[in-house]
Amino acid sequence: MTLLCGLALAALLVQEEPAAAGAPVVVVTLQGELDETWASLLRRAIEQAQREGADTFLVELDTPGGEAELMKRLGDLLSEAGESMETAVFVTHRAWSAGAYIAMAAQHIWMAPGATMGAAMPVAIGPGGLLPVGAGNEDLEEKILSAFRTDFRAWAEQHQRDPRVAEAFVDRRAELKYVAVEGERALVDGQEHADMLARGETPQFLETVDSSEELLVLTPERARELGYCDGVATDRGALLVALGLAQRPLLPVDRNWSEALVAAIGRHSWLILVGIAFCLIVAFNMPGLGGAEFLAVFLLALFLFRGYLVGLAEWTEVGLVALGALLLLVELFLLPGSFVPGVLGVLLLGGGLLLSMQNFVLPEGAIEADVFQRNLLIVLALVLAAPLLGLMALRKLSRSRFGARWLSIPGSDFAGPVAGGLAAPAVAQVAPGDPGVALTPLRPAGRVEIAGAPFDARSTGGFVPSGATVRVVRREGASLLVTPVEEP
Repeated sequence: MTLLCGLALAALLVQEEPAAAGAPVVVVTLQGELDETWASLLRRAIEQAQREGADTFLVELDTPGGEAELMKRLGDLLSEAGESMETAVFVTHRAWSAGAYIAMAAQHIWMAPGATMGAAMPVAIGPGGLLPVGAGNEDLEEKILSAFRTDFRAWAEQHQRDPRVAEAFVDRRAELKYVAVEGERALVDGQEHADMLARGETPQFLETVDSSEELLVLTPERARELGYCDGVATDRGALLVALGLAQRPLLPVDRNWSEALVAAIGRHSWLILVGIAFCLIVAFNMPGLGGAEFLAVFLLALFLFRGYLVGLAEWTEVGLVALGALLLLVELFLLPGSFVPGVLGVLLLGGGLLLSMQNFVLPEGAIEADVFQRNLLIVLALVLAAPLLGLMALRKLSRSRFGARWLSIPGSDFAGPVAGGLAAPAVAQVAPGDPGVALTPLRPAGRVEIAGAPFDARSTGGFVPSGATVRVVRREGASLLVTPVEEP
């Protein structure tokens, strides 16, 4: 009897337990201007959703927009997620510009009361502030607008939304209005309305949705009316209830430490490139110290890590950069003054850095062409500006106590005489067999002191520690070839 009562009680407890919650819902929040770490965050969230067997992927979106190329990558990621699960974007405040594109990449769009979506004309930052891309060049402006219209129209058609609305997000010349034709309310664009009049029809004007002087921006009510919003919810909880997912487990995916690091670097990543170039210039003028070389390698690794994390740098780019860096090391330590390894190294390093700044090799379309041109200008500017900055810094250092001891500055450069620099005859005064002391470790290149003056030098015997006695073997241009002298 006791056993039967126990079994009955257990059965009642089982009945009172809630039913299985079902597949989890993965939630990602994207807030602020488009950030390169969003690509990494979305990719991780999608992978986690697939591992956990989630059937719903929810993105909470609030953004004023951002870079066009990043916009396309984020849209592609969200679209790919839709191949294995239901995707929804919840516009909590704004989905402007690139945000509208990202929202349209999802299968479902929900909006909070007071939220807005649209205003997606491509713009660039100029001296006077924000300007339409290609402003002043009608052909270029039309080319880029055409590319944007095509991309927005494609997303609309893929998810059975009105492509005319998508084009009105992008092109301020677009016009949408409601007219009555034989008692039926119909949405027409400017060209369709003109065609009606040309055919002798007399459509009755009802309402302007978007004039030809403004970009289309949708409120939740207008978005629902046009098929660009599935519903309105006050917050995430209300949205989950409306979707019938309130009892599902939630799996929020937040930014991790590495993404936070990349976000901190943000749009100032070009400063890393400046630092890399500057360190290489210093390394060429101060071979063997190791500090500039180490810092250049560290900054290079940081830049590639950033590119890899946001989906721009792959192993091909890493290989090009590594090979370029190796050739530069050969130029610095093994074959100083030969220039061939150095030039090849700079080309490979520049090419690898260029490719690590974009997710394509050669541009296809106006958007990628604009990105490629911008990245190429950045790399070329660094190649041209870094030597000038490096020489200017070396001229400053040459006047300091540190520079007078550790740097071998030429007597003059492109800007004229260098205060504290060594005149060219100083090297000519050194004779084979002269004794000296290693000022820095020679690996095999570094600095030595001969008769109280510092010189660039390279060792014949590999590594030579700082403070070791050396003897001059011969002169090699502006530097010396030395050999270590064994202490008795």
